[in-house]
Amino acid sequence: MVQVKGSTLVPRLKYLETRGNEAQQRQVMEQLSTEFRARIQSGLLQSEWYPFADFVSLIRAMDRVFGRGDLAFVPPLARYAAEQALTTIYKVFYKVGSPEFIITRAARVWSQYYTSGHLQVLPLGPKRVRLLLEDFETPAREHCLSVRGWIEQTLEMSGGRNIRVDELQCRAQGKPQCEFMCSWQ
Repeated sequence: MVQVKGSTLVPRLKYLETRGNEAQQRQVMEQLSTEFRARIQSGLLQSEWYPFADFVSLIRAMDRVFGRGDLAFVPPLARYAAEQALTTIYKVFYKVGSPEFIITRAARVWSQYYTSGHLQVLPLGPKRVRLLLEDFETPAREHCLSVRGWIEQTLEMSGGRNIRVDELQCRAQGKPQCEFMCSWQ
């Protein structure tokens, strides 16, 4: 069973808590499994592992409540989560590191957040990379769109401008891997 680190869930729950009204919070919670609601109520820990299905169900529920249910809300939510998830030490890296420096290290930290798959970063020249997400056991559009939002926010926070992230392939849509083409100035 694929698992995600609590640090992927906690910022999304913070969005729900700080930007959602009571009715929106209730609507999201009602869409989650009884088990997941109980885990949330007992307090999720950023350092613990949780079912990937919980991650997907939370994103899907938030997209229905805060968005239009078409997953367009997922990348902006992931951007918010990426910004919130940074600890003080990582903020220093983002300030002193270039977009190239930060994005090429993404592959090294993948397994700190997910128990499945691996991320390859293939430099294509100045300010351009190709990212391949391979062998992820349970592909989901919510996840791929979250990865896309994370890439956008990561590049922006590390000084990139005029960022473009194109999703070229998605396993959740029957392709052999998930692939993103990224460029910035």
